[in-house]
Amino acid sequence: MTEAKINVEEQIENLEKRLKQPVPDLKVQHVGLEVADVQQLTRMAAQRIKPFNANGHGFRDSAIWVTLMRYAQSVDRTVGFISENKNDFGSDGILLPELQEQLKSQSISNIHYFNSLADFLAKHLLREDKFDIQPFKDQIFGFGSEISLFSRELHAASKKDIEDGEWLNFDEAMPFNWEIKNFTAYRVNENVDYLRVTATAKVNISIVWVSAQYVDPIRNKSYENTESRPITIKVQGELGVRILQRKRVLVEVLNLEYLGLEDSK
Repeated sequence: MTEAKINVEEQIENLEKRLKQPVPDLKVQHVGLEVADVQQLTRMAAQRIKPFNANGHGFRDSAIWVTLMRYAQSVDRTVGFISENKNDFGSDGILLPELQEQLKSQSISNIHYFNSLADFLAKHLLREDKFDIQPFKDQIFGFGSEISLFSRELHAASKKDIEDGEWLNFDEAMPFNWEIKNFTAYRVNENVDYLRVTATAKVNISIVWVSAQYVDPIRNKSYENTESRPITIKVQGELGVRILQRKRVLVEVLNLEYLGLEDSK
């Protein structure tokens, strides 16, 4: 058996629905700011204490942090803190050292930090060790629009393989097939399975460059002509694959790694 993870989009949607319209078995508690919190935030802003930045900005993030700490102190159970804000709270599920020091100084040890709902759910969903992916392989395909979301990172990684002044151009409507390397499956509920899939793909794109430049003296505007040639880019991606009622398959590219180019000249 092989490895995978949780679909952020679906789980966030489901969680938001449950929080806005809670069912009888779900207890929702809103934790608001208290007078003492506001006083603490004022002091933190003045002293540029994290999550406030060097300019004293970051009230919203700091308010979240202060109420989180107060809530964690009030309960005798583990508190999950989920935030994609890596700059102000920390990356890779590790809080910034300054925030860790704040927790330590207040003897708070029951906060577990996650950078995404996917990371949180990966630790709390039931793993399926006997999931058969074969019937769904043909439905796990992608489009150029998914690859183009990572165009900046791919262009930076491909600089060693292309000439100065050239850039990658993605046909967003171009379909391609993912070749599955490994995966892990999770059972979300009776109707939904979630797979974290590692896969590779070869995607047909083009390399573009400026072939000529000229100036229109009458309009005082500059123009340029471009040329292109077809190319195949090799990538490896981590996919979130949602399977609904063991029939419908939805694929989301979670991250992407550049593996190289194959010239099609």
